Amino acid sequence: MNFIKKIFGKEESKHTLPEYIKDYKVYGNLFRREEKVSKLIMEDALISFSEGKTEFSFFLEFFKDEQPFYFPIAPSMDLREQTAHDGDKVIRKYVFDLESKLRMRVEFDVTEEKDLEVVLQFERYFSELLSIVTFQKPISEISNERIQQMCRHIVGKDLGRESETTSQKDSDVFSIAQHQIPNQTSIANQDMNRLSKELAGLNLDDGSKRVGEYQHQFQLYKKSSSSKENQVQDEKKSQYKIREDLIIQNENNAKLKDALLEIANKKEIKVANVGSLYEASGVFMQLKHKGIIFSIKLLEDYDYKLLIYNEDQHVIHQYHFEQSYEINHQENYIRWIENKADSIILYQVFFDSPGASQQVAVALQSCNYEKNNKVEQQKAFKDEEIQQIIRFSSERSDENYIEENKDYMDEEINNITFDPQVYIAQGETQSNSDLRSIAQAKILDRTFVSKGENIEVYRTIQDQDQDLEYLLTLPIVQGLNGEVFEPKKILMQEQDTKMLLLNNEENKKVYYYDIEKGKIIQEFGADEGFNNAIKDFCNQTKNGDLENTKTFYSINSKNIFRMDPRISKGAAQTCIQNGSKMYAQNNHFTCISSTKNGEFAIGSADGSVRLYNDVTKNAKNQFNLGYGDPIKGLDISQDGKWILATCQTYLILFPTYDCSNVTKNGFNSTIKIDNRPVPIRLQLSSEDQYYLKLKEIGFTPAKFDNCLTKKEKFIVSTTGAFTIVWDFIKVLQKKTQCYEIKKSDEPIQQAEFKFNKNDNVLAASVNRVEMQNIIKNKK
Repeated sequence: MNFIKKIFGKEESKHTLPEYIKDYKVYGNLFRREEKVSKLIMEDALISFSEGKTEFSFFLEFFKDEQPFYFPIAPSMDLREQTAHDGDKVIRKYVFDLESKLRMRVEFDVTEEKDLEVVLQFERYFSELLSIVTFQKPISEISNERIQQMCRHIVGKDLGRESETTSQKDSDVFSIAQHQIPNQTSIANQDMNRLSKELAGLNLDDGSKRVGEYQHQFQLYKKSSSSKENQVQDEKKSQYKIREDLIIQNENNAKLKDALLEIANKKEIKVANVGSLYEASGVFMQLKHKGIIFSIKLLEDYDYKLLIYNEDQHVIHQYHFEQSYEINHQENYIRWIENKADSIILYQVFFDSPGASQQVAVALQSCNYEKNNKVEQQKAFKDEEIQQIIRFSSERSDENYIEENKDYMDEEINNITFDPQVYIAQGETQSNSDLRSIAQAKILDRTFVSKGENIEVYRTIQDQDQDLEYLLTLPIVQGLNGEVFEPKKILMQEQDTKMLLLNNEENKKVYYYDIEKGKIIQEFGADEGFNNAIKDFCNQTKNGDLENTKTFYSINSKNIFRMDPRISKGAAQTCIQNGSKMYAQNNHFTCISSTKNGEFAIGSADGSVRLYNDVTKNAKNQFNLGYGDPIKGLDISQDGKWILATCQTYLILFPTYDCSNVTKNGFNSTIKIDNRPVPIRLQLSSEDQYYLKLKEIGFTPAKFDNCLTKKEKFIVSTTGAFTIVWDFIKVLQKKTQCYEIKKSDEPIQQAEFKFNKNDNVLAASVNRVEMQNIIKNKK
């Protein structure tokens, strides 16, 4: 069975569960493996076995708070046992993997001998049911030899406490598979006899008494469960309040479980989980439907949509995910915004089953990638890459990155706020055209703004770092043949004396603009191997415009090349490449950014980022971030340890170093997939989007603050009329919602920190350039 689809619920039984197993019950704790640590998801759960719909199918059942939780027993399950000591307690642990690659663990307190005997019954019954599922026969028709193959781990152990075999002595954790015998003739008769004696010698009477005690405790627990309901709901709250009077008590709804399995079994359903649907009303989240089935349905042409069913399998809500959604693994929910004609609505689903939010995250990631790239994810990536993408999508990393980044902690800030005062550039401008690009002259303290066919120049008013003034407009931009064009990107060069420009229309050339002469003096192109549009360029080193460096990197959708204006001897040159990397396939490159040492990163339309240290060689690493959204922009920290990637509705921040060896840099060393840390996804919370009435999110390329003598402290981007600044240090501590928002009078089209300042943000719109100032409240 597909665990991702069917984690909750079972169907009507075929009555193949042995009678002596039906009444078996035991208490234990259930854990799920996360980020190399185990998280407790059910404490003191009542554990039993139950039947599935088909013949010879069974479930391992956990019951807590009147809410059942099922795992289908499958032949692929690999049960491993471990005995550990916790002070005076003896703990018996069983680890098993599910089809969804989730690892679960059940723990029992076996300090008392009678408790151990009850737990050994669990071990025996699980093995017998695994035998029945594997061989698809009643237990009476399975040979003793085959039963022993499934139960062999009991042999050679003194009630499971000590190991007598060499393989068991080497490790406390071992697999049933390690003890399976390949053929019947290799099984010694004395082992068979000893197995039978040990199984028969268990004191089942004491075990039955213990089960009776458990049942009595469970009845007492049920009586107190209602008093814990408010506490459970309090844990689910975030910034929104939940109307206590709208909470409905959980019920063991067999009809809902049947509906879940019916829906999940549909071929077009990607994922299905049970939960409760809420809708925002003012400052409250109001319960709309209790006991719903949240599902994702696959459509034609790789499209998908959300369907919400009730227990009668009627669709009560449906929606195409057009904007960002927010998933919280800790609180096990998903939120999303829906746009209506004159309003927006915030919805939220709390899932009933532990881990459901992770399953939904993996499913949505896959759907999103396939919709954006029109290809099945399984065909686009290797198996190990798929596992990496699933890990990036589903894991909730509780660790922070401070240990590996202590050098960023020289100035920790308690919080930041925007100065209410906005400083608008003084003076009259000559253009009301859309802004295309801004670039800072770092030596001359000038800001160049591309608007239509003009480039406007601003400067900071002397002795007033917070204020700007308009200086002049450069002559209309035109090529060597006299054609007038609108520059879509400006890149400063040669100590602020030159600019590189891209033409918004004729984008197969790079134009070389001499600021002192006020005109274009050269045009550069590439040879026939690079005959499609130039997508982006960057200086060969970060802040290379402070030096007299002339070379720069450039990309089109397929290839990479280094360009050197010094090769050109005339006014125009068709080829000035000085080293290149040509690919047979189209990589759909979109943007490029360099480090201070000359390495560079390239983003692609499929959401991947490649890291290079040589323009003529293959990438050292390719990070498949997995969401499948095009990368709009890249920025790299001064030390090259962090890359900031911008997508339409979110940012991705990820380290370039090997998490097993921080000294290994991803630009110069290949990093194994398992050693790549989980990226950090930054986005506006659904609550903020709802309060700000933001119908659409469209982030502009995000930037770090850029100070030559200080580590990065902030990240800035804009969407609509809002400027958003994240506290980078708190983000490293996994406080991803630590940001401040500033609203302007009109949409901001580009923003970045003033060079060598981390408290001044230059924000440019169609009609003006303004300075937004940050107030840092230190600890």
